[in-house]
Amino acid sequence: MNWIIAGFAVLLVLASGFAAGYRKWKWRARGQREARIAHQSYRLATEMANEGFYVLSPVVSTAGAVTDWTVTDCNEQGAAYLGLQKHEVIGSNFSRFCSAASFANLLHICARAVEDGYYEDQHEEEADSPFRIRWVHRQLIATKSGLAIALRDISGEKYHALEMSRLVNEDAITTLPNRKWLTDAFPKMLEDARQKAALLFIDLDDFKNVNEALGHPVGDLLLRATAMRFKSVIGSQDQVVRLGGDEFAIVLTAMNNNGEAVRVAELVNEILRFPLELVKGKKTITASIGISIFPDDGKDTDTLLKCAEIAMYAAKDSGKAQHRFYNSSLYERLKGRLMLEHQLADAIEKDQFILHYEPRMDVASGKLSGMEALVRWQHPERGLVMPLEFIPLAESTGLILRLGDLIIDKACSQLALWRKAGLPVVPVSINISAHQFNSGNLSQTFFAAFDKYKINPQTVEIELTESTMLGDQSSTEKELAALRTIGVKLLIDDFGTGYSSLAQLQRLKMDILKVDRAFLSQLEKTAEGKIFVSAIISMAHALGMRVIAEGVETRAQLDILRSLSCDEVQGYYLSKPLPPEAMARLLADRESGLRNALPSDAAALQV
Repeated sequence: MNWIIAGFAVLLVLASGFAAGYRKWKWRARGQREARIAHQSYRLATEMANEGFYVLSPVVSTAGAVTDWTVTDCNEQGAAYLGLQKHEVIGSNFSRFCSAASFANLLHICARAVEDGYYEDQHEEEADSPFRIRWVHRQLIATKSGLAIALRDISGEKYHALEMSRLVNEDAITTLPNRKWLTDAFPKMLEDARQKAALLFIDLDDFKNVNEALGHPVGDLLLRATAMRFKSVIGSQDQVVRLGGDEFAIVLTAMNNNGEAVRVAELVNEILRFPLELVKGKKTITASIGISIFPDDGKDTDTLLKCAEIAMYAAKDSGKAQHRFYNSSLYERLKGRLMLEHQLADAIEKDQFILHYEPRMDVASGKLSGMEALVRWQHPERGLVMPLEFIPLAESTGLILRLGDLIIDKACSQLALWRKAGLPVVPVSINISAHQFNSGNLSQTFFAAFDKYKINPQTVEIELTESTMLGDQSSTEKELAALRTIGVKLLIDDFGTGYSSLAQLQRLKMDILKVDRAFLSQLEKTAEGKIFVSAIISMAHALGMRVIAEGVETRAQLDILRSLSCDEVQGYYLSKPLPPEAMARLLADRESGLRNALPSDAAALQV
């Protein structure tokens, strides 16, 4: 029995050992199978991936330092990044593929990965890099035997990001940096500046007239040409920025004194004096420039921009084509301008405007032949304000559209009142700005006024400057034809001071040409002045147009104009602009004739 028990125990021991060995064998077999599956999965994943994979083992010197890394495995993408096949890469040391500088950087990166266990970055490859990738995302993981590296080409993403950044920071019309770029980059530029830096705020004078008269495509062409000229006057460390609209900035960071900012400002206007070649001829433009100085006027972008803009408005108010440095007193002037703008808008809303009328005389008969309606602002505190103080502001702010409609309504209303009073009405001419003419509804505005006050359209004339009509030709001709059809006379004002074109005068079929007062000032002084006015009158008559000379101030001018067969005249020699009640008395007396009553040294039409 003892032997049986002992034998049974031995069998149990043997069975247990066999079972344990079998389990160990099964575990080992399963591990090997899982390892094979994992290896196959890894191989499939790496070969199918868009990333390049490398397995590296260190090459250690006798002193124990890592001198190189051997590629023990890689995928096809990894080999392709090196411009090789897999078999050409596996087994090679990485130093084979790199320049000395590139390999030294790689050894440094690998050492950091081994020390920290992990390393990751995004970077732009150097020109001598062995990898045929511009921008790369790189991950290095330390293993027991070396390193595993994964590389991903992110060049497309970077190019897209850089392009988006360019679009966000670049002006689409001129390709100059824009206001956002200035806001982001200016602080760093100020840090890198010497002792001083300057910001020049540039506003192109009367640019809105170019857009409205010639169209936005021509305006864009002018902006591009202007931007190129601005860039030609600055140094390599300076920058030109387009802030928006017709506003630019020049940043000067390599400055020793304020005189350098003055020199650049003068160069800007000097280089603009050369006519710009545009689609519809040549155009000369000027710029008003405000200058702020870092750190005297401010130490941040917003403050320097604000100061330079205030100085720019001061330059524009000084007559344009000027430059001004910022000082604290200019801020008060800007506040005054903003207050005036607010008051002007309020005045239009409350109808604080009246019209005065400047008489015109027929040279041959000496009788009253017409009048020009001129607006005055009846300011509640300042009294009568002349148009030169508020018309430019109205045009620059867009208020001229509402003011222009108000003037048309007032002129037509006054004609209706004079007619109702039984007075013999003469034509009234109304000045129309480029903003009004290009608004697209000028004829409808006049038609509505004619219908409202039941007046004869032939008693209304419209004065337009040459530049006003240089927009789209088809729309211009359509608008003028609509007015001419109902009997409205069309006057070309300030002839010779803008875009003079005989072909245009003939095409647009204007009725009356007004000779600008600038030419009359030379009428008595030089033979050339007389010849020039004579040529204008002869040309207008040849085109079937009557001629009005404005700004007649002396009897001698009147006599010369009579000898040159000028049709009508107006000016202070005859009369200053008259309020409606005074003009009514003149209308009542128009049949008496004025030619013989004109004294040699006083105005006959003064009332």
